[in-house]
Amino acid sequence: MLTSTIHTVASSDSCGLNAQIFITLSAAYTWVAENAEGPSDDTRAELLQLVDQSDFAAFWDLLTQSTDDNGYAIQSHTLELQPNFSLI
Repeated sequence: MLTSTIHTVASSDSCGLNAQIFITLSAAYTWVAENAEGPSDDTRAELLQLVDQSDFAAFWDLLTQSTDDNGYAIQSHTLELQPNFSLI
């Protein structure tokens, strides 16, 4: 059986409740670093450096410190693909 992992970002901010889907974990973290409400440009640069270093614990610490209400979450999901499955 084939499997594939996707990563989802859930956000609750001034735009409401949203979800984004990414193929790589680093892409999900990059999206949060670039789109989270609250962090300054300098903090965004630090967040992106932490993504490059895969230091996700420090990423969440910094994000929490730089936002009034941390309304972001990332989850990974492994999907099992059925044989003969195709996208149309």
